[in-house]
Amino acid sequence: MGSTLQPCQRHSEKFEVSRDRSFDFVGEKTRLYTRPMRGHDIDMACRKLPLKHLDSGQGPVDSVDSICRATHMRFIVDVVSTEKRLATKSSKAGLS
Repeated sequence: MGSTLQPCQRHSEKFEVSRDRSFDFVGEKTRLYTRPMRGHDIDMACRKLPLKHLDSGQGPVDSVDSICRATHMRFIVDVVSTEKRLATKSSKAGLS
């Protein structure tokens, strides 16, 4: 393993949450980033940091235990309030 990989290094990625990476279960105005795509994007971002530091023939993998222990919570929202909140957030981000 390359000596440049050290604890506490940081890496960030930006992903566009396009229509095909979101769902509209609650409504078109409340499209949300799908869990499978979010998980994929997190995995890809986490994979890129060590790749820059590894020797040829090496690659990072996830621990199955840490993946299997993940939890998922779901909650109920008021659709109109959520649409308004997301529209405001989108406007502030310059997306609408």
